Amino acid sequence: MPTGGIRKTKVCQNVTMREHVLYRIAVRGNFNPIINASKLTQQVFVDYYCRIEGARLKYVRNQQVKLRVETYVGLADALHIRAQDKKHAVVLLYCLLHSREAHAT
Repeated sequence: MPTGGIRKTKVCQNVTMREHVLYRIAVRGNFNPIINASKLTQQVFVDYYCRIEGARLKYVRNQQVKLRVETYVGLADALHIRAQDKKHAVVLLYCLLHSREAHAT
């Protein structure tokens, strides 16, 4: 591309952790150092999984207002009643999104 030219394709500015991991573990050509790391491959995959889930949970925790958690009043009331019956205290209530992997068949 010449300097100063107008780019006709859209460039993605943000890359999710999941997309980055998929890019890193993709096999290009005949060799991938992560896949060929033998015993360390499983450790790398577990580490990547923990990073992705941690980022997802952090997003959910920080975006509770956008997720409209306050609309789940009936659910919150039921949880408070259940906690009172078992003599527990409900300190914080977070709404977690379902994961696509959990519903895959």
